[in-house]
Amino acid sequence: SVTLDATRGSPNVLLVVDRSGSMESNRFGAVTRWQALDGALFDPASGLVTGLESSVRFGIAMYSNDTRTMACPDLFTVPCALNNAEAIAAEYTLRTPPRGDTPTGESISAVVGMVAALVPDRRDASPTFFVLATDGEPDLCADGSALEEGRAASVAAVNEAFGLGINTYVVSVGAEVSATHLQDVANAGAGRSGAPFYVATDTAGLVDALRTIIRGVASCDVRLEGMVVPALAGDGTVRLGAEALRCGTDWMLLDDCRTIRLIG
Repeated sequence: SVTLDATRGSPNVLLVVDRSGSMESNRFGAVTRWQALDGALFDPASGLVTGLESSVRFGIAMYSNDTRTMACPDLFTVPCALNNAEAIAAEYTLRTPPRGDTPTGESISAVVGMVAALVPDRRDASPTFFVLATDGEPDLCADGSALEEGRAASVAAVNEAFGLGINTYVVSVGAEVSATHLQDVANAGAGRSGAPFYVATDTAGLVDALRTIIRGVASCDVRLEGMVVPALAGDGTVRLGAEALRCGTDWMLLDDCRTIRLIG
């Protein structure tokens, strides 16, 4: 009889947030889109980052092209870590109000170049995801009206991230972004056609979209401090709290022989 210690996988979720001026000027009813995103992520009682910070490594990269600065893109970041809600919320609040244009592609490329620092723990059991939240069509640092070039740069940057094993989910905060472009970004982020993308036209829709994405990537994999002989996996007992789980129905052994995945 052997008892193995186990550690739940903690995914890395880097929030890539559009900090352009339209996030402040456009509104969801009584609040700006920037404020709506703040509440959806960081509300002490219901915020997704606040509620999941102990099991998901969250970080943030806010981007824009603020004409008052010499650099583009303007990036403000907090690296991914557990129990990180307070640090991210403080940086988010510090960067209020949003200003400038929307160089999404160049910003994602810059984030990919910084990924070792922004996502310091990228083990096999800790997959990395980008969640892109933007309310406007992308442009370029050199040209705030370069729509087609901005779209192409965004898709290319998301493809670059996917090449490093990083999936990207995209949420349109409002309905101003072309559905065709959102689909192209979603496909690049998932490495397949028909990948889901999300359009939020009010605060409740924004919360629902983010909840669907972030809860969907929360890990159901548990790393064992030891290995299991695959043919004998069903002879072992796996418990979730006091409940005994059934092999093949409630859990499965992955091919590495040391990771179990909870099902359902």
